[in-house]
Amino acid sequence: MAKMPGQVRAPAPTRAADEGDDETALSVNPAFASGGDDSDNLDAIMTSQKSTKYLALLSGQRRARDEADRFIKHHFKGPDGQGHNRFLDKVTFLLTVLGCVFMTYAVSSEFGRRLLPYTFLITLPVLLVIRYFQYKRRKWHYFLLDFCYWANLGCVLYMLAMPDSAIFFGLIFSIANSILPWTIISYRNSLVFHSVDRFTSFYIHAFPMAVFYAIRWYPKDVAAWWYADFNVDVEGAMEDIFDLAEAKWYHVAPLLSFGSLVVFFIQQFAEIVLINVVAKQPCAQNWLHVYVDQEYMTLFRWNVMKGEGFSYRMLNAFGPNYRLVMWMVLNMMFATFTVIPCYIWYKWKYPNLVFACYVFARATWNGANFYVEVFSRRYYARRRTIKPEVVPDDEEENQA
Repeated sequence: MAKMPGQVRAPAPTRAADEGDDETALSVNPAFASGGDDSDNLDAIMTSQKSTKYLALLSGQRRARDEADRFIKHHFKGPDGQGHNRFLDKVTFLLTVLGCVFMTYAVSSEFGRRLLPYTFLITLPVLLVIRYFQYKRRKWHYFLLDFCYWANLGCVLYMLAMPDSAIFFGLIFSIANSILPWTIISYRNSLVFHSVDRFTSFYIHAFPMAVFYAIRWYPKDVAAWWYADFNVDVEGAMEDIFDLAEAKWYHVAPLLSFGSLVVFFIQQFAEIVLINVVAKQPCAQNWLHVYVDQEYMTLFRWNVMKGEGFSYRMLNAFGPNYRLVMWMVLNMMFATFTVIPCYIWYKWKYPNLVFACYVFARATWNGANFYVEVFSRRYYARRRTIKPEVVPDDEEENQA
């Protein structure tokens, strides 16, 4: 290590000084050897001690930096086992932060709301394509059969093909404000800025809620640059369909809640049939490997293999033979719980806004836990396994 300008390097103490021989300790100190007065000697001693502490601090910082580099290279590995491109992580961090800032601006400003349909329809396919190739090589691509992805496709279908259908809007609005955001809370999705994978999970569960919040409460702003107006009058649609003089809450609430449950049940049933019945057939095993190869991961298998948590305990409450049945029961209970307040989100603006802010805050808190708790715990655990490097004084002097 190079000496700092204007600093005095403290001499190495002798064995006698370490053992408490005061006379020998004083004799090796240049302050007493110089024969100066007491005040000069005291200043020299203090300067020598400060220099020693500063050099030790620099050496400790260098070792900590080296350990951190080794930790990052060891833990931050891609699906293929190779180290991450740290420059790509930095670019991802920048883009995701800017994306969150833009999402906030797009929902809260008149000009930004005009860009929302185009933003959603451009970013969603890009993130899903990236996720498919990331998950394909890890045998995780059957995750893309889950309800959340179909719900996002429903959002796209409404915006592109059926913006004038108030009934379809009510269904998609209910799904975007129930099952999707509550998945962030139940599965603890994290807003981790350097990870495309984690940000995509946050995006597909949170961004539809933001888009349909804007469509619900600012339909003219969102449709200003769109090819058609958005019809959000669910009450008027119910009056026309059932010939009602005035649609009450008990007319609208069942559509928002029960309709979403029906859509969710159909998707869950179709996914289970595809994975556990169709994929089991010999003619389908060549192109659907999920049944014969247990390395292919699905959300059901992931919950079964966790080994801990509430969902794992409930799935195994009645033994392995009833796991699939319990999976269906748990999913329907979860969906029923989340759709109950949907009429409140549809009818009143500020409760809808407070709920959206709460979901965003929970995702941010989960991301903070990753950076502060998970990352630091792994780092300190890694540090305890690394033997500190002791650099001899003569070698330290030769290092620039």
